Amino acid sequence: MIHHVQLACPRGSEDASRAFYMGVLGMTEKPKPTALAARGGCWFTGHGAELHLGVEDDFRPARASGMTKGPAPFGAGPCRWWCLDQAA
Repeated sequence: MIHHVQLACPRGSEDASRAFYMGVLGMTEKPKPTALAARGGCWFTGHGAELHLGVEDDFRPARASGMTKGPAPFGAGPCRWWCLDQAA
């Protein structure tokens, strides 16, 4: 069972992330542990999923978005990767 999914986000994007994940998707923000909160980013939970957004100072968005097919982790066969694209 997967505990959470980790995604990268640019520094300073937390408010926009909250607007999307809480306001649009209806997720709830989960407080980060004190030792990790200083790094920035935010965590969300809801709909049976947990999502951790971690700040990357050199963040660059993916060049493509939507459903793509790629190799599954641990050699388990093909899997589908989903990407949500947020316009700046």
